Amino acid sequence: MICSLIAGTAFAALPPAPMEPEELDISAYVNVASLRATHTFGMDFDQGIGSMDFTNVGAFSLLGQFHAPGGFTYIPALTYDFSHFNLENAPPGLSLAAPDLEDPLHRVDLYNFLIKQTDSGWIYGAMLTPGIHSSFEDLNSRDLFLSAAVAVGYRFSDSLLGGLMVYGSDLTNDPTVLVSPAFLWEINDDWTTFFYGTRFVLRRSFGEDRSIGVEAAYNGGHWSTKFAGQDAQLDFASTRAGLVYRQRLGADVWFDLSAGYTFGNELRFRSAGGRDIITPGLGDASGAPYVRLGLTVGSW
Repeated sequence: MICSLIAGTAFAALPPAPMEPEELDISAYVNVASLRATHTFGMDFDQGIGSMDFTNVGAFSLLGQFHAPGGFTYIPALTYDFSHFNLENAPPGLSLAAPDLEDPLHRVDLYNFLIKQTDSGWIYGAMLTPGIHSSFEDLNSRDLFLSAAVAVGYRFSDSLLGGLMVYGSDLTNDPTVLVSPAFLWEINDDWTTFFYGTRFVLRRSFGEDRSIGVEAAYNGGHWSTKFAGQDAQLDFASTRAGLVYRQRLGADVWFDLSAGYTFGNELRFRSAGGRDIITPGLGDASGAPYVRLGLTVGSW
């Protein structure tokens, strides 16, 4: 499937008609660059002690597209995410066991896509993504993360593309596999919807310069860190759902504003062996509002 279906890049539009493999233009499917900032407010821990805010600022850019053997197209992309937790009224022992918990967290991923589109309507894709998810202090092998995906899709019509993806996350430390359907559907001139793995969007366009829609998407992350002086992984689980407004600023540059509510919030440490570390003051947290701002570039 096109890389928007196997890695969560931002969907732009379906091309008007099937293209020969050598004519693949990835900018017809996905935005080629983006800058976004998300803030989640006041998630109260269920243990009744303290709360947390979460801030994430991220950038994404395709690095080009290149012909590869066998009719494939190779597309590299680079992402960087800065994340920060702000805890209120945390138990004193937490700062002793995890003094770096409120330090900046970083995520750098180099996506490598191989995509093949056939004139019979089939689309094949694969992805391999090495990355570093860490506070960038005391780097070691556990700071290195590797994910991979394979997908197959079929163009049922000029307006509908569907398929299936298999995604493996954190293959080097704590592997997780996700199998999911995916689709892109231009319902008519005004309505568009798409779903892949961890994101669903239904969007209504008002002319060529603005749109409004609803979305549901993964809002969390994971990073290699320390707990009580030992290697550990910090996992933040969260799902957001809300409204999204898009406004063209000029040419193919767009401003995005979204707001809504997060649920399923959870912050936990896990040991190097994958076991949950019982941590007073952390764990499940209440739902909370969020706001998200972004700039996207649709084509080079």
